[in-house]
Amino acid sequence: MTTLAGTFVTLVISIAIVLPFSAIVLQSLLKQRSLGWSPSNLTLVHYIDLLRFDSPAWQAIVTTVGLALLISSLNVIVGLFLSVGSLTKRFPKWLRQLCHTLGALPLAIPNVVLALSLMMLFSQVLAFTKLYGTLTILLIADVTLFLPTTVQYLTTALKAFDSELLASARIFEPSFGRIILKIALPILWPALLNSFVMAFIATSRELVVALLLLPSGMTTVSTFIYQSFEQGEAAAGMALAVLTVALTFIGLIAANHLQSATKPVRQPN
Repeated sequence: MTTLAGTFVTLVISIAIVLPFSAIVLQSLLKQRSLGWSPSNLTLVHYIDLLRFDSPAWQAIVTTVGLALLISSLNVIVGLFLSVGSLTKRFPKWLRQLCHTLGALPLAIPNVVLALSLMMLFSQVLAFTKLYGTLTILLIADVTLFLPTTVQYLTTALKAFDSELLASARIFEPSFGRIILKIALPILWPALLNSFVMAFIATSRELVVALLLLPSGMTTVSTFIYQSFEQGEAAAGMALAVLTVALTFIGLIAANHLQSATKPVRQPN
């Protein structure tokens, strides 16, 4: 059974991941797509172009990283407030239920529906705000879309958090900020880090919302790859896709290493 299970998993991974990614790598190395895969038709020029600071691909990478960092940070902050609000027993029941609903509701909304709704809202009903065509709408859409994953991570961590630790710490430490920094933050650090990393990865790969809401003149990694196919320059788009996957993989390894290097605070039984 172990051999059969291992063979099945290896086959699925090969078909779903290894073969498609190999095709992407080979496509990124082609000089001309019409000449096919031959040693004389392979080149690294598309990867070299990615390292030029004045290239559109490099600008797309910088824009994507900046937006992903901002959106991920906002996502964690909003998700933390909703998670705390849904679990705080001092709040009325309706308020806790509202926080829980807001944290899960985006799961029922397709990306394209949310993007089109925001377009119509800010271009017609709220046109006087002059936010249509700005980054604000994109931030609202992406934070909303990836909020459920963050709320799930943080809610699970908060449920496992022993609130008596904070009460005990108040006896010896009058500063509530130091209590949060020295006790609560180390315990919740893995959940915060996982939430940030997952939101960062999802934001950097989002295509539908970026195509519909990204301001004119700005390009992200996903829109650059899409435009490369539209313009017949698939090799350049595939080179950026390979680089994006590699950076994502490195980021996950770094996050796991940072998480394992942090010594967890043991809670009393």
